[in-house]
Amino acid sequence: VRLFGPLAARWDHDVHVSAQLGTTDGRRHRAFALHAEIGRRWENAWAPRLAGWLNYATGDADPLDARHGRFDPLFGASHALFGLTDLLSWENTVTPTAGFTFRPRTAVDVALAHRLVWLASARDAFVGGGVRDRTGRGGAFVGQELDVLVQWKMFPAAALDVQYGRLFAGGFLERTGNRGGARTFFVALTAKLP
Repeated sequence: VRLFGPLAARWDHDVHVSAQLGTTDGRRHRAFALHAEIGRRWENAWAPRLAGWLNYATGDADPLDARHGRFDPLFGASHALFGLTDLLSWENTVTPTAGFTFRPRTAVDVALAHRLVWLASARDAFVGGGVRDRTGRGGAFVGQELDVLVQWKMFPAAALDVQYGRLFAGGFLERTGNRGGARTFFVALTAKLP
């Protein structure tokens, strides 16, 4: 189920709820996920938008029981919702995020985001990082991610993207041997052919 659109003058929202029922590897599967976002735009030359959102997806509370509770996102990473490092996904995470977009020049768009990341279940995996502590003693705080994206529309049919994302390790990653976090930097040129 998804609801989105304007709420009032300059305010918008986006709410998406998904549920999964069935079996996984012979275990009863019950999982759900939520994306809830609210944003506000300002009417000026830079067209700024400030938004806050929460992404939540259940994890498997007990990897040894007959129930499976981790939400399966079915598709790959999405930079817009889960960050530029591609380590975050809609499975076993609680991710409150603040985002800010603006247009400093006619053909330049900038997007900034700050995410805090927890595991929904400390005994389940941080799937994108390939790390799991079945005891749960590693804690739930994965860390925080900062993202910067700049897009320059050089011509009507060409755009240059420069993107940087950094995941700073939190207690869970530090206790499971991944103290360094992660960094991603890339440049992409997109051209539309006639």
